[in-house]
Amino acid sequence: GKGATGDGAPTPAPPAPPRLSMIVVAGTLEGGAFACTPCPAGTFSTEATSECRPCPEGHEAPAGATSCDPCSVDFFAPYPGTGKCVRCGDGTHSMGRVAECSEECTFQVGEVLAD
Repeated sequence: GKGATGDGAPTPAPPAPPRLSMIVVAGTLEGGAFACTPCPAGTFSTEATSECRPCPEGHEAPAGATSCDPCSVDFFAPYPGTGKCVRCGDGTHSMGRVAECSEECTFQVGEVLAD
């Protein structure tokens, strides 16, 4: 019959799956975070937003920054979200705030170039 083994004894029920009885969420205050996590290097967040946004090319930011700083002369930041500007290589130069360095060529306004 149903639910019986060959010897007439009932078939034991399979063990019940484990159930979750309680969830404890730490680090909250009235349902929200009670402490902010600093933004990682290369990103910033202002008091007006809780979102970490990447710095644009030509800028850098240390961890926990509230704004991005432009790269200095002879430094560059090749992509958005750069944590620290990189020094230009030998024979190259930048005016700062740039995504790449260029060969050192400077011209003055009004300069005439001739072959």
